[in-house]
Amino acid sequence: MRLMILIFVGVIFSQTVAEVNGSPITIEDLKSVSKMEMNYEVFKNHMLKQNLDRAIERELVYVSAKEKGYSIDSDKEAQQRLDAFKKSLLIDMFIEKEIKPTIPVSEEEIQNEYRFSSDYYKPRRYLTAIVKKSNDEIDLNQAKQVLSAIEIEEDNPNQVYEQVFKKFEESGPRFHVDILELREDDYMLKEFPKIAESQKGSVVGPIGEKENQIVFMLINTLPDESVPLENVRDKLEDRIRNRKLEEGIREYVKEAKSKSKITIDNSVLAE
Repeated sequence: MRLMILIFVGVIFSQTVAEVNGSPITIEDLKSVSKMEMNYEVFKNHMLKQNLDRAIERELVYVSAKEKGYSIDSDKEAQQRLDAFKKSLLIDMFIEKEIKPTIPVSEEEIQNEYRFSSDYYKPRRYLTAIVKKSNDEIDLNQAKQVLSAIEIEEDNPNQVYEQVFKKFEESGPRFHVDILELREDDYMLKEFPKIAESQKGSVVGPIGEKENQIVFMLINTLPDESVPLENVRDKLEDRIRNRKLEEGIREYVKEAKSKSKITIDNSVLAE
């Protein structure tokens, strides 16, 4: 019975979905590609912590399998999966070494990537509590009184978060308050330049056009903590190339694809 099952499963895994110049693409090839699409680096640490017990259990199962004489060489399905994995690994190796480095990255792309990378680009910032006049029922002068009652500790200005939300919860009227870390190039600083001109702890307003008035409190001014662009240029280029990788692969195989004989069995995909 086990032999019959293995043969049946092996047939499923070896079903040819397509052929490229006579070289088969199987169901297992497609499954391998799907798994490789997940960005392992992003989730790696989280996965290690979450799956530690499972990894230990699997290691114990592996030991038992070896003790009982199990081998990939004796299992047709396992051998086919291993072949598909090797194929996928070789493809990824070639992409990383040969295709990815050829993907063009402009200086403008690098500059934009840098400016939108909050982990590297941290110019002078203004930590600000802002109340907007979202409708005619909002009394910004009352909101100003609430903000004025908040005390900022000199050695720990960031503790004001809890105070701000607590005070507005107690104030009665439903104000919508935001605490924003505004970068020096933020559009709000262009619209309300008084934010950058104010002293820490200042409560200012109402200011702005009638339809777009605000009251704000400057909680703290944070210094420029940016990592120099040249220190992270390679990482930024790599990040950009990763985003453009699918397009780069398509361009690399464009000519070869146009000259290749490709047949697709849609009936296999429909199963």
